[in-house]
Amino acid sequence: MAKIDFKTSTYARLWGGRPSDRTLLQTIVNAEKLVGTNEAWYLTQGSVNPSFTPVDEHGLATFTVMEREIGVADMPNLRAPLGDTNAVEGLGVKSYSATIPDFTTNKIVEKAMARKQKEDLFNQLGTDADIIKEQWLPKVVNLRQSMNFGMNWMTGKLMSTGKIIYNGGHGVFAPIHKADIPAENFVTAGATVWTDTTAKIVTDMQRIESDFRDKWGFDGGMQWQMTRKFFINVFIKNEEVLKLVNDYRVLNDLVAATFTSINKDVFDSSWEAVRAAYGLSPIVLVEEKEYSKDNKTGEMKAINGWDDNIVVLRPVGDAVTFMRKQVLDETYAPFLSNSVERTFAPIANGLGTVMNTVVPSGMYNEWHTQILFSAVPALVEFTKHVIVDTSKTTA
Repeated sequence: MAKIDFKTSTYARLWGGRPSDRTLLQTIVNAEKLVGTNEAWYLTQGSVNPSFTPVDEHGLATFTVMEREIGVADMPNLRAPLGDTNAVEGLGVKSYSATIPDFTTNKIVEKAMARKQKEDLFNQLGTDADIIKEQWLPKVVNLRQSMNFGMNWMTGKLMSTGKIIYNGGHGVFAPIHKADIPAENFVTAGATVWTDTTAKIVTDMQRIESDFRDKWGFDGGMQWQMTRKFFINVFIKNEEVLKLVNDYRVLNDLVAATFTSINKDVFDSSWEAVRAAYGLSPIVLVEEKEYSKDNKTGEMKAINGWDDNIVVLRPVGDAVTFMRKQVLDETYAPFLSNSVERTFAPIANGLGTVMNTVVPSGMYNEWHTQILFSAVPALVEFTKHVIVDTSKTTA
């Protein structure tokens, strides 16, 4: 039986320069059976813009988000026979602009000795299936998770504060952009902070939602968003919330006596009726958490872009659009590249790009894999996005 050359193996071709090699890389890094389904939280809050934002000669890509103002209809006018009426003013359009930043994950580095070990294993087994599935792909999935962490954090921060100041990772720390949310859309709790169990949370929510709906003349679907931690530790332990749920359950013969604590399953079975009776929109929980390495200690710690004290009221549907530009490395590689060999493959609906490179290192080569992405969430309903700081009061 003829010996198969490792250089023609599937694994080696993942760093190849032919169009068929790129297609192979793209197929493997996007195969759900191999890398799993990408179920990151940020993808539940919006969609990827299908078009790339154009790039100028400095590598900057500037986008503009536009939102039409809601026109509140007026009462009709009485008129004399054949009488005229008042002209209607045109609806305005609000907008804001920002640029798209560039990101990279850490990279997988395979040195010459590790490469030789894989070649020996390939020659021994006659296949590279386990090399790809058990050794390389799990690391690629980890890189994808890193990209997801960045997109999760930015989406949570933008939706809960209206701006992004990126201080994650170990590269450049800089402001990214600020959405043009009206100042009056930043509100506080009522007379009492919501972590106080005596706070009138339902009353406050009812007032806030009613006030903004009346102001906008908006009767479309809306939703409240809060972190799961805030919901479990604060909301369903609030005295007013418990009383309303308990009253509903007693009136509907669901329980013989009231209680002072409640689990989420019991709460969900009654809250839908209570919130509808009080004119409140549904509550959607924020499931966003990332991990970041401390620059000083090297310790990995959990972080969140969305702080627990922030609750948001917004229209249902997409809150953001993920704006993107072509990764510049891929654009310039065919024209201005040095001896480094590069292979690119899009992932995550085109939001990121896997880049495999063969890099000279002394007398031998190294094989690198990293994920590049030039993308950022843009708030698309910013004029109707209400941010409630529950740790501050109106007093």
